[in-house]
Amino acid sequence: MRTSTPARSGSRQAGRPRTLDRNKKTLLCDAVSRGATMAEAAATVGVSLRTVQREARLDPHFDQQLRIAHTDKPDPLAIMQSAARTHWRAAAWLLERTKPEDYGRRPASSCSPYQFEEALKVVIDAALRLAPPENHARVYAELTAASETAFKAIFPNYGPYGRHLVKRLPHTPLADAQRLEVLRNPPPHLVVPDPFEPAPPVASAKFKIQGWVDPPRRATHHEEHDPFAAPYLHPRAMPEGPPAVQEAVPTREEIPGQRPGLQISELAASIGPAAATDQGSEQRLPEITPPSGPSIDLCPPVESVSPQLPAPEGQRNGAGGASPMALTLIYFRNALVLERDLRHAADF
Repeated sequence: MRTSTPARSGSRQAGRPRTLDRNKKTLLCDAVSRGATMAEAAATVGVSLRTVQREARLDPHFDQQLRIAHTDKPDPLAIMQSAARTHWRAAAWLLERTKPEDYGRRPASSCSPYQFEEALKVVIDAALRLAPPENHARVYAELTAASETAFKAIFPNYGPYGRHLVKRLPHTPLADAQRLEVLRNPPPHLVVPDPFEPAPPVASAKFKIQGWVDPPRRATHHEEHDPFAAPYLHPRAMPEGPPAVQEAVPTREEIPGQRPGLQISELAASIGPAAATDQGSEQRLPEITPPSGPSIDLCPPVESVSPQLPAPEGQRNGAGGASPMALTLIYFRNALVLERDLRHAADF
């Protein structure tokens, strides 16, 4: 019987070499971190997707490296450079972005270098017309130098060897100061009126407006009756005297759920004298006989109703201990019941 001897520690075990070795694992993780899918990265290193998945299950360290590669942000430039090898659109995109002066798209309204140079000549000619003749040479030299600087900044490839001569335009402090002054004090033909702001008054030749004056503040009700208030807060006296006070005209008010009935003023006038009767007298409404039918007693004794409507302390009268407010509510309720019964009797 053959027995197998254990291998020594540190000795190299013989067998088939692994398909996914350490170098391929590194290349696979780099491809995944650049934005490639697992299948594309596996095809790049020459293994199948199933081999990568089996190795990730057996090797925890490799599985952790794949997870980190998936979470890494891909490099857009590296992706476009990789796609430009096989796709012409990706190559055109790289040329437009890396060399816009040579391969960038220009809008239809853009001018050529010749047209730009002619436009600069028009500006120089206009400046020479405003300058005196003895200063034409000096003004022309200054404007020509400035035009060449602007031309080289806009068309940098028209210099020697096609290099960028000036990356940005020079500072223009004088022009900026004049533009700021125009923005602060615009001419009248450039001022747009605000529709929400009233137009300022026109000053006449007799006086001059020094500034805006706020309207006087009107005193409140408490300030008008306060003897210690400031004198300027009191209302101004009118030359024709105070306005006439209009007396309130009572109108018929509609009770919720009922048609227009008695006026509130009439009801209060009828309730007022009855509320102040002597102590011990029985508070009852007179019996009202409708046009047809028996008489109806609508008002019960006050003593039976007053316990349900307690009055505040100090406001009780002699009518069974009920307050005037309780009596008012009782009579108002009885008036409503009376009106309802009269309408029912009229219907029958």
